[in-house]
Amino acid sequence: MKKIIITSLLLCVFGVKAQVKIGDNPTSVGTSSILELESTNKALVLTRVADTSEITSPVNGMMVYDLSTNCIKAYENGAWSACLSAASNALSPTSNGTAVVASYDCSGTATGTMSVGNEVSGVTQVITANVTLTGSYNISATFGGVTFSNADVFTEVGNQVITLTASGTPTTAGTGTFTLNTDPNCSFSRSISANYSTTACSTTYGNYPATVDVEGTSVTVTKTGDGPSGSINNTTCGMSITGSAVGFSGSESATYTLSLPLKNVQVYGYNNESDEGNEGYTVSASLAGAPVAVQLSAIDGTCQSAFTSTQSGNSASIRNTNSTDTSSLIFNVSSADAYDKIIISRAAGGSAGTNGYGLMFCNATTAPNSASNGTAVISSYSCSVASQGALAVDIPVSSDVQQTITANVTTAGTYNITATANGVTFSKSGTFAATGAQTVVLTATGTPTVAGTGTFELNTTPSCSFDRTISESFNTTLCSTGYGSYPQTVTVNGSSVTVSKTGGGVTGANYDSCGINISGERLTGFTGTQGVTYSFSSPLKNVQVYGMSNESGEGNEGYTVTASLGGSPVAVQLVPFAGTCNSNFTSTQDGNSASIRNTGSPSTVSVLFNISASGLYDTLTISRIGDSVGNHANTHSLLLCNASTTP
Repeated sequence: MKKIIITSLLLCVFGVKAQVKIGDNPTSVGTSSILELESTNKALVLTRVADTSEITSPVNGMMVYDLSTNCIKAYENGAWSACLSAASNALSPTSNGTAVVASYDCSGTATGTMSVGNEVSGVTQVITANVTLTGSYNISATFGGVTFSNADVFTEVGNQVITLTASGTPTTAGTGTFTLNTDPNCSFSRSISANYSTTACSTTYGNYPATVDVEGTSVTVTKTGDGPSGSINNTTCGMSITGSAVGFSGSESATYTLSLPLKNVQVYGYNNESDEGNEGYTVSASLAGAPVAVQLSAIDGTCQSAFTSTQSGNSASIRNTNSTDTSSLIFNVSSADAYDKIIISRAAGGSAGTNGYGLMFCNATTAPNSASNGTAVISSYSCSVASQGALAVDIPVSSDVQQTITANVTTAGTYNITATANGVTFSKSGTFAATGAQTVVLTATGTPTVAGTGTFELNTTPSCSFDRTISESFNTTLCSTGYGSYPQTVTVNGSSVTVSKTGGGVTGANYDSCGINISGERLTGFTGTQGVTYSFSSPLKNVQVYGMSNESGEGNEGYTVTASLGGSPVAVQLVPFAGTCNSNFTSTQDGNSASIRNTGSPSTVSVLFNISASGLYDTLTISRIGDSVGNHANTHSLLLCNASTTP
């Protein structure tokens, strides 16, 4: 009996330590196998579960067949994997990991502040992911030198909260839009302020109205709303502050109006305790009634670590979330744009307690208002008022090339407005002395580089744009002969072209004027709005006109020109290019027609101009423009030496 028991025990011990093989060749087992299967026509069948949640206490290393997704999954690193099949094992674009996410929400809490040139620290953004399959993720969003990111593992399905942490150094001030690197994705916006001075101000303002000096300019600050004012002489959290301040209780708030838009107003806030509802301040700002996004950046005081700064839309808060002691700090009201109004409110979880604050202006700056690039505030512009002057490629623009716009001024002040395209800049700077609709005449400089339609957009926000036609370049060689009698056959680009005339006019000899010396003939006797029509046997472009006997005292005398090809209108410009009297002439356009007039000299003066167009024309009509006095008349001569038959 003892032998049987001992033998059985030995067999049990041997059985526990033995390797096991099931199937073919059961005596041939791999040296590293504890369990081995071998068959040419049979397979291992894993445990089948409705879904992985049926296994209430999984451990790393488990494998199952998940009937809900019809694939094999393994429990690894504390989470169930995605399907192990080759097609399913690739990273999912929904998470950049093995997890699958149906949607994202980027509207969570935004913490921390960012400014250009300063490495970010303590800046986070909370998002929510709707997870349908657990697994790893790697999510980031980048803008202007800053990346928000987080990489981890989703261990549960449903809505999962992720905190993205920022790194990097902002390069661009304004509103940064950060879009997740996933599909689907979502976006969130964060304010990035321009850099600012952190020099400690020693004086605060709480009594209003107050006049303060900002970069040598006097700015008046007025206050409406809650909070009594009084003198302070505080030494707290490593700061010694004197001046005056405002006290708050409950949810009181006050509005401060600045006579000049500013940036980087700073606030000394004191008497804030975390056990009084995480006490602190909420600030919003605006410019001419439009919201300006702000950040509240702690810049001074030994208690800064007690405070947390957050953003919600355009407003921001800074609150004592970490210390029950009475804590103080100085913070900057940072923004990309200037503001002319600030609203400061007490932020607390309840009505208990009080805090105080004072405004500081020693580091404030007078920033150009983006609506005017000066101190004026503009609510809207209209660019379609009037155009004058002509533009042509490679021809330096003359001083008469102008664009008239209207600015709806809500705050008087300085402005600096430009609009640039194709080598030409229209500009004007000055001062709006009154509010309401104000006319601004932009004058062009430069030399056009590209023919066609140039779109000029104002460098302001709000803005508007206007289009100006830029003619192709033309030959400016002075023709030696002009024509005044018709029909006339001339050679253009080696081809004979016959020019015929209908309408009035008397033929006479050309004469020298304004430094222009052209022989030949002219048509005279055009009074009132009389005109003449020229027809060309072959379509031309860049026909030129020598216009004589024009006086500003005769109704700003000059010429109106229209053109057509096959009966269809062709838009033209009249570009003056030779002579010493061009500065007296103003060129304008009205639809397809154009005019050039003596608006500057009462003397009899002349002009030489090109009839520019983007295409050819086979008919030209030239009419006098001026008063209707009987003996007031002008004259012109047609020049064809620089004309072209090439479209």
